Amino acid sequence: MKTAVYTMCLFLVTGLVNGQQPKIQWEKTIGGTSSDYLYNAVGTPDDGFLLVGSSTSAATGDKTKANQGGLDYFIWKMDAAGHQEWQQSFGGDQDDYLTAVSLTNDGGYLLAGSSFSTISGDKTSDKLGEEDLWLIKLDTAGYPQWQKTIGGSGVEQAVGILPLASGGFLISADTNSAISGTKQSESFGAMDYWVVQLDPQGNIQWEQSYGGLGDDHIKALFPSPRGYVFIGESYSPASGNKTTDSHQQGSLWLVEIDFEGNILHQAEFLADGPSNYVDLKAEEDGWLLSATTWQNTKKSLELLHLNSDFSVTNRQSIEIPVNLRPTTLMSQSDGLWLFANQAGFSQGKGDSFSRPSSRYLVSWLSHQGDVRWQEVLKNEGFTYMSKAFTTRDGGIVLMGNSNQTTTANRGLEDFYLVKLAPTTADEKRQAVEIYPIPTRDYINVLINEPFTQASVELFDLHGRKLKSQTLCNRLTPVDVSGFPSGVYLLVTHYDHHNHSLKIIKK
Repeated sequence: MKTAVYTMCLFLVTGLVNGQQPKIQWEKTIGGTSSDYLYNAVGTPDDGFLLVGSSTSAATGDKTKANQGGLDYFIWKMDAAGHQEWQQSFGGDQDDYLTAVSLTNDGGYLLAGSSFSTISGDKTSDKLGEEDLWLIKLDTAGYPQWQKTIGGSGVEQAVGILPLASGGFLISADTNSAISGTKQSESFGAMDYWVVQLDPQGNIQWEQSYGGLGDDHIKALFPSPRGYVFIGESYSPASGNKTTDSHQQGSLWLVEIDFEGNILHQAEFLADGPSNYVDLKAEEDGWLLSATTWQNTKKSLELLHLNSDFSVTNRQSIEIPVNLRPTTLMSQSDGLWLFANQAGFSQGKGDSFSRPSSRYLVSWLSHQGDVRWQEVLKNEGFTYMSKAFTTRDGGIVLMGNSNQTTTANRGLEDFYLVKLAPTTADEKRQAVEIYPIPTRDYINVLINEPFTQASVELFDLHGRKLKSQTLCNRLTPVDVSGFPSGVYLLVTHYDHHNHSLKIIKK
């Protein structure tokens, strides 16, 4: 069965263009008085974003909910200006690591992480092995709707979530479990890639392991015309269902599967030294793969342009400083945005020794690798960027962790974000927007203006009113799953305004 990938939001993001040096729009430190670790984030259609990570903090500083165990899931919804809209925390009696998040087609969110907890605190299902995947579905306001624990008798560690048009999800993870628990695919080595397809309620539709005899760690998962593409770092020889050999110090293993999880083809990208994944981006005729490699004492950023069958059509090597640790690459027609951590050592006031330091770095490179400009965010302490992502207004958010002392530090380790302002004017938006079009079950209504009261009405093309619903938030899902396929009129009323939009129900 073919399963289409759901494009959660089709709104245009203009981005930073022409290598113009952006200005910092705002920066934000979030956390309690202990340690809070930011692992991932997703932009939201209302111009804000959802931050996800884990926290050991009690209800202190910015955190309002008591800690349940060791590390708890910690979720923070913020608006475009970086202000809190709501927060949530979930945990059991042990450590719970929240590492992945996705928008859902009903305007909510799916969280995926790894849990050591038994039934306790907020966790309602028992552990299956040493470390399991713990999934929690939230509505648009952050309230839990359901949760699932999946895995085998060993270790499962969540990496990413890909939403599907069916309302289901594809989960990517690492696993070392044999056939046990909810895992029914065999284990090939020390650690395998694991891909799991779920229906909208979190039930497993199929799952499959991919790997060889050694360690294989999945890094990212993407849609492709024929199914899905995933990439990771491999230390396995040709064995298991892996047909290519890796470098003894690690190489990049790229795999394409069909919509049922069957391998279509695979490729290994080797260097003369160890290779570490940076980014993979879809291009019009294939993929742009970026990675760092070592040769003797030199470090390079490798850019590989691949066709749809993973053959290299162009390869470029850019020598970079050995203390540079790239996290995200964004390619444009006239150059490359490189986001990285600059490692080093610093000596604070009164210290008789140097401490490790790390700072966010933004660079604009030509396609030949020449640095046109770069900016280091100079803060005392250790700030480590996990990734950079674009926002709907065309800006970019740099997200990670910090123990620095030059901003409003909350505890031992905090969430740390920097928003770069867009360098082009934000295009004017419609007062009311709806997505997805077409839809199968939910239509999400987004009101882009302040309001005190709002509602929607659904009509068929004969003018018969089929449904009405009050809107309490800027973004609200409207359930249309009970209506037959066809074209409908959705009328949004807020304060003294009325907006009519057509929707297509599959």
